Amino acid sequence: MECPWAQCARRQVAREMVQDHRATIVCLQETKLQLVNDSIIRETLGPQFEGAYAAFRQNEPEAGVIIACSVDYFILQDIETTNHTISACIKNRADNSMWSITGVYGPQGDAEKMLFMDEIKQLNPSMRASWMLLGDFNLIYRASDKNNPNVNRRLMNKFKSIIDELEIKELHLHGRRFTWTSETDDPTI
Repeated sequence: MECPWAQCARRQVAREMVQDHRATIVCLQETKLQLVNDSIIRETLGPQFEGAYAAFRQNEPEAGVIIACSVDYFILQDIETTNHTISACIKNRADNSMWSITGVYGPQGDAEKMLFMDEIKQLNPSMRASWMLLGDFNLIYRASDKNNPNVNRRLMNKFKSIIDELEIKELHLHGRRFTWTSETDDPTI
């Protein structure tokens, strides 16, 4: 079955980005995919990712996360999912070193966010010492990350506390403030 034009075009853009950046590990957010299989991975990322991916989808239509790695360099193993995360161990074929990666798609509602933060804390014991936690948390830990003055300090403080407890270090963006944009004068509208 051939994909609709818009879906094929989005997959082609993703594949070109992977190729242009020579990516060997990829985490895609908000995939909107009902099904992820070898064919979708080959079309979206390239044949080198086929057989070395993990995906999960939530009930929300936009939700979905894919973690994939190039079989030329890595082995993806020990895949675990929770309500809002997918985790795996990545083993380097060259030296057998291993580390953990977790892709996140956080909930929208405040009550669910509290449960989500507990979910992240519970991941820690099963992750390796080298652990990358990435994705869309739908949370902030400092008021300057918000584009308006409406800040839920209780959620912000709890998220900051978990970041500190797990000893997570933020990797900062270079060249822009947000990881996404509406490409308008006010990029978060």
